[in-house]
Amino acid sequence: MAESPSLDSAVYIAGVAETPLGRVVDQTELSMVALAAREALAEAGMTLKDVDGIFVNYMGEEGSVQVGEYLGVRPRYGDSTDVGGGSFEAFIHHAMLAIAAGRCDDYGYLFTLGESDEAGWSATGAALAAAGVPATLVGPRAGGPAYRVTGQRRLRRLRELVGEPPEGATERDWPPA
Repeated sequence: MAESPSLDSAVYIAGVAETPLGRVVDQTELSMVALAAREALAEAGMTLKDVDGIFVNYMGEEGSVQVGEYLGVRPRYGDSTDVGGGSFEAFIHHAMLAIAAGRCDDYGYLFTLGESDEAGWSATGAALAAAGVPATLVGPRAGGPAYRVTGQRRLRRLRELVGEPPEGATERDWPPA
């Protein structure tokens, strides 16, 4: 029996919001979703630019696409699964799997690995863990597999270990400070 995927990092709900309840005559369904999304993101210290995935149910046949277009967001992952009243629970599971699979690239830092050096992958993971930077191996992607490093403390430790970016390297290619 194959092992089920796991996440080494905890998952947190960082922001929440709600819209007015009852009859709301000055808002549409989409504008109320946008209001709640912006308020939840603001509470988490984020903006729409930080959104990698959209999960929507009961808003047409492709709710995640409609909401993404309304918000002006082009997510890397969208889900409009309809499993009735349990959809929100399914969305949490799907989001965790998308993050673990590397489908939401801006989550943490990706330490890329050589695609043909599979024998070195576990050694790299062990070295990262021994250095105080435990990471999650994410599956094959364009350019090969990678370890995902999450959490401010781990990212700071990785930056300490690798130092400042060399001249010509972009900040996006280097662990955040």
